[in-house]
Amino acid sequence: MDIRLLRHATLVIDWGDVSLLVDPMLSQAEAMDPIPNASNDRRIPLVDLPVDDAELRGVIDGVDGVLVTHVHRDHWDARAIELIPKDKLILTQPASFEAIAGAGFTNVSAIEDAHEWNGLSLTRTGGHHGTGEIEKLMGVVSGFVMRHVDRPVVYLAGDTL
Repeated sequence: MDIRLLRHATLVIDWGDVSLLVDPMLSQAEAMDPIPNASNDRRIPLVDLPVDDAELRGVIDGVDGVLVTHVHRDHWDARAIELIPKDKLILTQPASFEAIAGAGFTNVSAIEDAHEWNGLSLTRTGGHHGTGEIEKLMGVVSGFVMRHVDRPVVYLAGDTL
């Protein structure tokens, strides 16, 4: 098993015979406006990806699917929408299904509770993307427990307290 952090929440998880790109924020550094009401006014992403465009395309082509915990732009940005093939498998929470399918993706699976795929078992967990009014504004977020045969279990918390 191999977990590679690309940047922020963007990971590649490889179990040997199945691999996922997680929460792809693929824009160049400072390509997006700052996060409103944050404690600073820095443009995001803060740093470049550690791969050039050719290697990034190889990463995208090399994964079997993409897991999106939620569709905030620091987990699913315009460049990911542009670069990921529209027929690539996208696994996500039900609350994000429409946004992803609406962007033209044709192979989107919303995981309500659990999902089995290519020997990988994904169980969705809830999360709290803040408290009180902030949580209402931030919307639904999910985490996922991922199990694959006899390999280590991965718990991806997503953005949650």
